Amino acid sequence: MVSSSQSYAINKSFQEIPELRKSIAAQFPLELPQWVDPSHKVNNKIAAFIPYQRQHNELVELRHDYVWGLSTHGPGYYHVHTKQAYKILLHRVRKDITKGARLISKYSPEERERRNNLKILHGVLQVRVESKRPDEFDATQLDNQRNPSLVNNGKFTRTALIGSALAAIVP
Repeated sequence: MVSSSQSYAINKSFQEIPELRKSIAAQFPLELPQWVDPSHKVNNKIAAFIPYQRQHNELVELRHDYVWGLSTHGPGYYHVHTKQAYKILLHRVRKDITKGARLISKYSPEERERRNNLKILHGVLQVRVESKRPDEFDATQLDNQRNPSLVNNGKFTRTALIGSALAAIVP
């Protein structure tokens, strides 16, 4: 089970991603009955995917509860209730973590904290990408069973994966 201090650390780590800074819809724990398909609407109200045709050298604007990127429906904004949004973010965070990884000893305390936040965020994003449904406290088996140290009665649990991502960083 994830403690309240760990939940706080997870939600704090979301501050590293501009699209998630003010997003209540993406906060941990995410508990939804199912992922929203990008071709459908979120809560039957707003589009889960907004296609976007960028003009040359035009800046991409941030949209509340949407992640800009390229995924299954092409370039555009994916709502945080779609799995595609988390695939885009996971790719971004992985690139950010590996960038400059050899210079760890030269990091300032602020940069070390930022990298720890990215590691926490990476664990949460990985769980969201690998899960069949967006419920971080659902103890069903994950699609991708890679780490044998997270086995609980023969099954990998989302809570175990998130807990392992936090174990070395948050008491």
